[in-house]
Amino acid sequence: MRSFHFPAVKLLLAYPLQEGCAAVIFGEKLKTERGKKGWTQEELAEKLFVSRQSVSKWENGQNYPSIEIIIKISDLFGLTIDELLRSDEELTKQVIKEKQAAGLSEIKIHF
Repeated sequence: MRSFHFPAVKLLLAYPLQEGCAAVIFGEKLKTERGKKGWTQEELAEKLFVSRQSVSKWENGQNYPSIEIIIKISDLFGLTIDELLRSDEELTKQVIKEKQAAGLSEIKIHF
């Protein structure tokens, strides 16, 4: 079995989100970071090898990227995965679900 190592995700999952926290969701964070780079959705999509529609859905909270794409996004924007995910409870749930579906007992990232 292949082992993945993502400590930032492990750190994220170890600390529950605070109730009532006015946190920025992943899509808003993605849109903000894309704007800082001056990239269109199409340009970001090309860099990630996905469709513009995928980027649009992520930014609008209609869908979430896979963990592999989240890693690429963190690299592109120079952010930790924790910075990208910490405030988004739905994305956190998806990461947990993907981890369980893959049969992974622990996710670690080496920086």
